[in-house]
Amino acid sequence: AATTGWADPPTGIDAREADMLGDDAEAAPAPPATPAPPATPAPPATPATRGDATQPPAAATATSAAGGSGVEDFGDARMAPVVLESAARDRLQIGGMLYLRNGFSLNDTDPLLSQPLTVSNLTDVYLDARPSDRVRAFARGRLLWTPTAGDATSAGLLGFTTGNSELSAQLVELWIKFDVARALYVTVGAQQVRFGATRLWNPVDVIYSTRRSPLTLFDQRTGLPMLKLHMPIEKLGWNAYLLGLADGASNLRGIGLVGRLEMVVSTVELGLLAKKRLGENWRFGADASAGVGPFDLGAELGMRLDAAGKGHWMASAKLEHSIAVGDNDTVIWGVEAFYNPDGKANLDAELDAMEGFFGDLFLYTAGGSVGAAPVFPLQFFYTGRYYAAFFAAAMGPGSLDDTNFTFSALSNLSDRSATVRLDVSQAVLQHLRIEAYASVNLGDDGEFRFYMKGLRDRLGPAIVATGGDPSSFFKVPVGQFGLNLRMSL
Repeated sequence: AATTGWADPPTGIDAREADMLGDDAEAAPAPPATPAPPATPAPPATPATRGDATQPPAAATATSAAGGSGVEDFGDARMAPVVLESAARDRLQIGGMLYLRNGFSLNDTDPLLSQPLTVSNLTDVYLDARPSDRVRAFARGRLLWTPTAGDATSAGLLGFTTGNSELSAQLVELWIKFDVARALYVTVGAQQVRFGATRLWNPVDVIYSTRRSPLTLFDQRTGLPMLKLHMPIEKLGWNAYLLGLADGASNLRGIGLVGRLEMVVSTVELGLLAKKRLGENWRFGADASAGVGPFDLGAELGMRLDAAGKGHWMASAKLEHSIAVGDNDTVIWGVEAFYNPDGKANLDAELDAMEGFFGDLFLYTAGGSVGAAPVFPLQFFYTGRYYAAFFAAAMGPGSLDDTNFTFSALSNLSDRSATVRLDVSQAVLQHLRIEAYASVNLGDDGEFRFYMKGLRDRLGPAIVATGGDPSSFFKVPVGQFGLNLRMSL
């Protein structure tokens, strides 16, 4: 239920975003190293171009059979471009994507006609200018329109990010790239950069303060203001990066630094990184990917130090395999696991945290306490101590060349809740793709039931005492359905 559409372009761009933005022209059957999308690839109108105009092919991150573990620069994402005339054809391309998303959630309380409906539409438009092979400018804006009043819970289960108002505009990317003596490659401006070698959980993703959710259709986090320096070590086939992060900084003391070294040792790709910002503790990470026999393997290890110098770590690992079916078809399947020692060991521990939060929230909304609103205590998909996922995808099987099928399942093993999802994507009229999906929430209670049954038991008596109905406050999610339309502009 977390993710679908598991084939990524070989360039390393995130498949959720690549699919939404029309990058599926270069989609390859080999499984990728990054979390995959709920949407599936579509035949493009024109070949996508992901390469950095300022960076020669020899300087690009090496990619093993496992798909690579290097920096992913979403700034190079390319939607179907407008073809311009004469010299402008080589200088500027314009493109975009329109995505209409419609979701319906089911819970165990509301009658059918009162179940939550969420409509969250977005459009991206980009300008990509390359006046020479050493200079490039890229700008991408997004307009997000949410005409329904769906609640955050149903939107989250459907994988939507609805924004803070009915209509909102976002700057996704705005950067300039150039090189210094063709040895140092510089990118300045708002950029989307992510590290890692696994699909769903990314312990080494230190750029953003918030983790991406596996339920999102693609990574809707906007770019952060930064300076990125990239120095290829061509003799070894290695890459070194230094990032200066300016998000939230009001002076030089607020600048964060991230260093990363990517190495190729035999058939294994290794990545090492460290992050430091004054006033914050060190964060470290390591990731690896390799092909072992018929399997593609990837792993990540992330650690942060607390104020006392104690390390807190988490790890993820994946195994993927592609099976050839007939002459032209391939089925991709895989498993992934996540371990977080600081996570809650069982359902009772998770409910304790949720009970305290809702208790404080009721007091706050009733005017019984002063100060700031209580902070939600758990981070979904990182709440439990143990997680596991399984996925399988068939892209255009048999005579169904324009149809993709994806099955995925994700479970919080600590509280024994799970979600299972099936996606079907159909291309029609060459340029339009229809996406339908259905998911079911499993388990007696837990993360994928949003702890609703346990909270009814724990907080129900207090709610009844005030004349309320516990089921109206805590509605247990049963399943989700969706029908989306996507088209490159």
